[in-house]
Amino acid sequence: MPPCTGHRARWFAWLAAVLIGAGFLMLHAKLIDIYLTRVTAIRLHDETLSAPLQQISQGFAADGQTWIRHSLALAEGNNLRLRETDLDNAPAGREVHWNSGWAWWLVLMGKMRAAATSESLSAAIEQAARWANLPVLLLVLGGFSAWACRRHGATGAVIVALAIAGHRGFYEGFYPAYPDHHGIISATILGLALGAVFMGAGWWRARDGQDSGADRLLPASEGEALRAATVSAVCGAAGLWISAASLVVPIALTGLAGVAAALFAGRDLRAAGAVASPAAWRRWGRVGAAVSFLFYLLEYAPHHFAMRLEVNHPLYSLAWLGGGELVACVLAWRQNAARPAVHTVLLALLAVAAAPAALLLGGGAWFLPADPFMARLHAEIDEFQPLWTRMHRLGWLADRDHAGVHLLPFLAAGWFLTRRLAPAARALVIFTGAMALPATALGWWQTRWLLTASGMQIALVLVLLAAWFSTWRETAPAWRRGAAVLGVCALLYLPAPWILVKERLLVESKHDVQAGEAMQLLYRDCAQHLRQDKPVGEIVLLASPNASTAIGYYGRFKTLGTLYWENYEGLREAAEIFSAFDDAEAARRIRLRGITHIAMISDYSFLPEYFHILHPEAAPADVRKTFGYRLLVEHRVPIWLRPISYHVPLEFLRLKAQTFLFAVDFDQPVADAFYQIGLFQLEAGDASLARKSFTAAAAKNHPESAALLAWLLATSREATLRDGSEALRLANLAVHARPLDAKARGALAAAFAENGRFPEANGAILHAIELAEDAGDEALAVRLNAQFLVYQSGHPWRE
Repeated sequence: MPPCTGHRARWFAWLAAVLIGAGFLMLHAKLIDIYLTRVTAIRLHDETLSAPLQQISQGFAADGQTWIRHSLALAEGNNLRLRETDLDNAPAGREVHWNSGWAWWLVLMGKMRAAATSESLSAAIEQAARWANLPVLLLVLGGFSAWACRRHGATGAVIVALAIAGHRGFYEGFYPAYPDHHGIISATILGLALGAVFMGAGWWRARDGQDSGADRLLPASEGEALRAATVSAVCGAAGLWISAASLVVPIALTGLAGVAAALFAGRDLRAAGAVASPAAWRRWGRVGAAVSFLFYLLEYAPHHFAMRLEVNHPLYSLAWLGGGELVACVLAWRQNAARPAVHTVLLALLAVAAAPAALLLGGGAWFLPADPFMARLHAEIDEFQPLWTRMHRLGWLADRDHAGVHLLPFLAAGWFLTRRLAPAARALVIFTGAMALPATALGWWQTRWLLTASGMQIALVLVLLAAWFSTWRETAPAWRRGAAVLGVCALLYLPAPWILVKERLLVESKHDVQAGEAMQLLYRDCAQHLRQDKPVGEIVLLASPNASTAIGYYGRFKTLGTLYWENYEGLREAAEIFSAFDDAEAARRIRLRGITHIAMISDYSFLPEYFHILHPEAAPADVRKTFGYRLLVEHRVPIWLRPISYHVPLEFLRLKAQTFLFAVDFDQPVADAFYQIGLFQLEAGDASLARKSFTAAAAKNHPESAALLAWLLATSREATLRDGSEALRLANLAVHARPLDAKARGALAAAFAENGRFPEANGAILHAIELAEDAGDEALAVRLNAQFLVYQSGHPWRE
């Protein structure tokens, strides 16, 4: 497009846009840091916080917690690459196929902080991880916008800089205190798309002084197109290294978009003096294939080669090589109408087909998401749900800022294609639209694709503005162009920053704790209590996927089922245990896995999902027959579990999250087991079930159970539970076994009162008060005195 300003002015516009974008990014990062620092300081109980990892993470940042644990494993171990972990699928652990580079970035950030603050490395990595995304994002912001400034002047600089900061889908990957690789994935896709645009989709036109604004959309030489193709390919290859699952589709769409541009606009381009550059697409394919293969060797050579198509693999490099050659053949045909050599096309087709053929042949063995268990699992995970499902659940206001970036550019592109555009402008609108539209449609189908679509959407907006300006008169004043650019940016990229900053300021003004972070406080508290139950030794935790990741993070425990495809075995085993129809089967599997503790949290318990994944044909109501349901909902506890006393603080009742903790203890005495289970059931509000447990314990000569059961039968507000004669029998047994136990004497007094024998009740309660005072138990003495007053009035006590 024609420069709207001089050389200095365009770079001034670039600097201004970068400063505006960076200002928002730093402000938002600081607001998040203030919020999480405040939430981290909250204590749910009075005891000193001793969890190994303590910094509260954002509710959606489970992957960030896992990255921190992987980084600690690298820093504390002897490995240079992430290949294995023992944080889940206990006890054996599993393979890891995340890139090692991001883990080492977190380690580097942590070591720099530790050197400056003298904090422990684990604490330093936790703190530094909050800021890990910001320097990377600022580099992306400055680098890509500078490149756009060189190619498209001030317009390119402003659009790219403000889009990187203001496009919600792009920014979500770089969200503060979310130390995950999704931001880098989005950045590599943006580089892939911008490079393809700047190589003119494989077309160039020499400048002759007579070229129109539209002609300057294309590179001025084949060398310029080749350089842009190289950058595009390197970005795509880096993204393939980080996440093949996220990059394979964008790379394929880029090549298909090149074919679409050649087929639908190639003839007009050639007539307008543009020259096709098959060499650009060959460069793109060859560099992408070579660099992605080098990244594969960097991550896996020499001992970890395997047929794993979920990650970067030489077959994808081969497909990229063949795909680049096929697009080059199409361009060569459009340029000179000569048919390409048959053997060249066949070899390219075979190269492209190798990866899909392997996916079909290997099935779940080579591509685990194709396994029926994993396929059903993915259907239960939020990021695999359609956008309209999320909008139905959260309301459209939660995604209102998405409407502009997901809809308006495509409406504008459709309108432009109905107008008379210069061939270069038309070709690039077709090219970027053919990339961005399918990517966005995938995002509507599964929301996880919205992040990957963002880079292509930014490239589309850049091309649309350039195409629009190409229709303006050359003499149009610069201020008008500037106003148009700022207007478009305000429409598309201002809503998200405005909403995000406003939300943070509102939360701080109310001193609020949002639901996701409240759950993190609960998870941290659970980790603390589990460690108090077992101060020394290894803890292996069984819980729902979300709770496994978070509680395992704060306690640095081993876990079983987490929502990572590499953890197929651990997920399946967790599903088998929770979905077991009898306790004996659950016990057998728990023994084999060395599980020491179980956490049952009703919020996103995943019990129905696990059951449906294992038994897709079963009736949904059959989940009520499973071990997990009996434990969480019915409070039916097998005698090899020991309940751990845990009370959710009152201020967290709004979460409506029932939380139960258990220790696995196959060796505890049966009477003690029934007694502890009865206490748990009584605290859970299930007195009738507690009565059965206490009865079973009392039958095995357990005095505490006899006294507690006598108290329950004598004082319950439920008439159907009260049994005065049985209460008196049990209380006498308890007193006989422990004559100096104030609680046993109190139960005897309550039993006398329930039977209308108030003189005897008064005598028993006075004896109990004396015993409590002699023992120094003032709280018990106060309660017993209150009961004495009731008995004196001639009424039984009701609990």
